[in-house]
This record gives sequence, structure tokens and C-alpha cells, in this order.
Amino acid sequence: EASKLASCESCGAPRLGDARLQVNGVNTDNETMESGESPVGANADAFDAAQSLREGERSLALALDAVREDAERAASAYRAVVRSLAMALAARDGYTGAHSDIVQNLAGVVARRLGLTAEEIDEVEAVALLHDIGKLGIPDDLLRKTTPLTPTEWELMRSHPAIGERILEPLPGFERIAAAVRHEHERWDGEGYPDRIAGESIPLASRIVLACDAFHALVSDRPYRSALGLEAAIAELELGVGTQFDPVVVEALLAAVREEEAGSIAAPVRAGRGVGAAST
Repeated sequence: EASKLASCESCGAPRLGDARLQVNGVNTDNETMESGESPVGANADAFDAAQSLREGERSLALALDAVREDAERAASAYRAVVRSLAMALAARDGYTGAHSDIVQNLAGVVARRLGLTAEEIDEVEAVALLHDIGKLGIPDDLLRKTTPLTPTEWELMRSHPAIGERILEPLPGFERIAAAVRHEHERWDGEGYPDRIAGESIPLASRIVLACDAFHALVSDRPYRSALGLEAAIAELELGVGTQFDPVVVEALLAAVREEEAGSIAAPVRAGRGVGAAST
């Protein structure tokens, strides 16, 4: 018997007590066998786990695609609402509509010069386009009046930023835009309206739009004066730096104007009627 066992060892056959066995081509050992874990079962579990991971990745990719599609639809709907409101304003008052379009483009130039993100630039441009939306709540005869306003009329006219906020605030996603529209006539020194807030407490979008609004009004014909030339308008804007306007915003605006980056987008509106947007 001993010679037979030796013969088996010399030929490489496994001894009965050898810890290494092969089951269906898979190496195992006594520890594995003693633990009761099948190597075939372990491989199957690993395969199932990998399969589940792949399925999870596919589900995540599909979910992300759905989110992107929802975001694109929401952005498209948002732009459509902004444009529809702007068209309603233009239908009510031609000057205000044309003025708002130009202020929107000019404000976008300034926002990019200030290094704002794409999302922030979109917000600034929406505020610029809708900054006078509250004038939908102002009587036509007051909007078109060519003689000086009485104190009572001025008080009513100056209610349009708060009216604009009330129009926009109920719209989903318009909360920040509504707040910026409300504060578009606040001054850097706190002497503006309706809330007399000052400095960086004023939303940046409001500060940008105020400066662009005022500049475009200066280079446009108004019922109470003719349009100023470019240099005169620049000088007038500079007078308000640190009191009416944010100095950093005016610096970016005037740099754009002087470099003609603003170009035709700051073109004056020659057929202004009524008090109009920028002066109030």
C-alpha cells in the first residue's frame, strides 16, 4: 500500500488529505469548504452584483437624461413667459417696449464684463426686459402725459416697481426676478424707492439694470428734453457714481460704451412718448 501511495504522489495525483481540490475547474481549499461557501455560488453572487451595478448605472443615466429634458423644457417655458410679458408691455406702450429690449441687451453686456455666470446673466437680462412690467398697472393717461407730473402722480408712477413684483412673484421660478424688479429704482446711497435700501443690499441685477436704464434714457429723446450726445450722457452718468449708481457697475458699463462693445444695442429711441421707463 505504501508503494502505491508513493507511486500516486510521484505521478502528481492529489492526496486525500491535500487542502487543494478542484471543483468544476475552480480552486478551493479546506477553509472554503469548511465554511460551507460554494466557490461557484461566490462567483454567481459577484456576477449578480456586477449586473446590478450596470443596471443601476443605466437607470441613473436615464434619470439624468430625464432631468436634463425637464430642465430644458422649464428653461424654454421660462423664456416664453418672459417674452410674453415683455410683448404685453410693448403692446401697452411702444416706447417702453423698445426701451426694455435695448436695456436688456446692454445689461447683458455689463453682466458678462462683471464675470457673472450664465445663469446670473440670464437673470439680469430677464430683470432688464421686465423692469417696467409694473407699468401695466399705471393708467394710460399718466404714462402718456407730456407735462410735468404732480406730486400725487409721481407717487402713483413710483408704485410701478412694487406692482411689477406682484405681477411676477406668483410665477414659479420668478422669485429672484420679482425681487430685483422691485428694487430696480433703489439708489446706492439709500435714497431710492420703494424700500430705501442701499449699497450691496440692493440685488446686483437691480444695480446693473438701473445704470443701463438711466444711460439709455439719457441718449434717447424724452418729452421734456432731447437726447444727449454720448459724451454728455457719460458725464451725466458719472455724476451719479457712488450716490445713485454702483461704482463698479458704472465702470463696466462705460468701458463697454467707450469700446463700442455696446454699439447699436444702446441706440437711442427717438420716438419716446410719455414719462417712460428710465426717468421713473
